[in-house]
Amino acid sequence: MGSPGSAWKSVPRVWKQWFDPMLTPEIQPIGVCNHAATGMLEIDWSDGMTGIMTHRLLREACRCAHCAAAARGGEPVQAETGIRITDVEPWGNNTLRLSFDDGHQRGLYPFDYLRSLVAPVPEP
Repeated sequence: MGSPGSAWKSVPRVWKQWFDPMLTPEIQPIGVCNHAATGMLEIDWSDGMTGIMTHRLLREACRCAHCAAAARGGEPVQAETGIRITDVEPWGNNTLRLSFDDGHQRGLYPFDYLRSLVAPVPEP
């Protein structure tokens, strides 16, 4: 299990490949860039795909116990349009921990889950 890294103040653009058994060894995230001004998180994948997700989508897609219970109770998280990610941390070998400006800091997003949420960026 991972632990929060207090030294992580920003996420490097390119990481060494991390192993995730849910993704093939050939398809791994190799770069993450938080575009805070536009509210977008960009992920570069080792198969050449670049995907982008809104901060709002990621906040509403949180699967922590609190958010999952709210969704089961018929009240899923409805994030504000201008919500922003304030911190991105690697967590363990196959997960990112995202913190948001609404105070939510328990969002753990495995790489395979992020891949399922990502919208491919069209080629120029």
